[in-house]
Amino acid sequence: MGTSPPKVQTFLWFDTSAQSAASFYQSAIPGCTLLSQNQMSVTLSLSGHELILFNGGPSHALSPAVSLFLTCSDQAEIDDLWAKLRDGGEEIACGWVKDKFGLCWQVVPRGLDKLVFGSGRAMQVMRGQKKLEIEPIRKAAAEDGVFLE
Repeated sequence: MGTSPPKVQTFLWFDTSAQSAASFYQSAIPGCTLLSQNQMSVTLSLSGHELILFNGGPSHALSPAVSLFLTCSDQAEIDDLWAKLRDGGEEIACGWVKDKFGLCWQVVPRGLDKLVFGSGRAMQVMRGQKKLEIEPIRKAAAEDGVFLE
């Protein structure tokens, strides 16, 4: 037995659009880089995490049950990523967006968990948003005495 832990990669099943999706993600998400590709699959690195995009045919579809979580440093980054991922896709709610390939993303500000899990008001504000707006969430959290450091 080896002494290192197993490597974890995310495997995403596409019908026939793995290469197109990979190109889209590389153009939309800063730091998304191509590691390898062949006719059946593409492997990308996204902030050091490997994603395998596989052309497996129509037997399995992507679902909101699996999403990729993008933690952003500020509102400008949220706005930029949201606009790019939404292009041809669909806004869902609470920071979730489904891209044109059917993959769901959560585009959220750093510290969101502390704000919404520590403040009922902040949770309520977030639930009323599609693309997350940081300031209204922060203000609502502050009303409950919850602040980011």
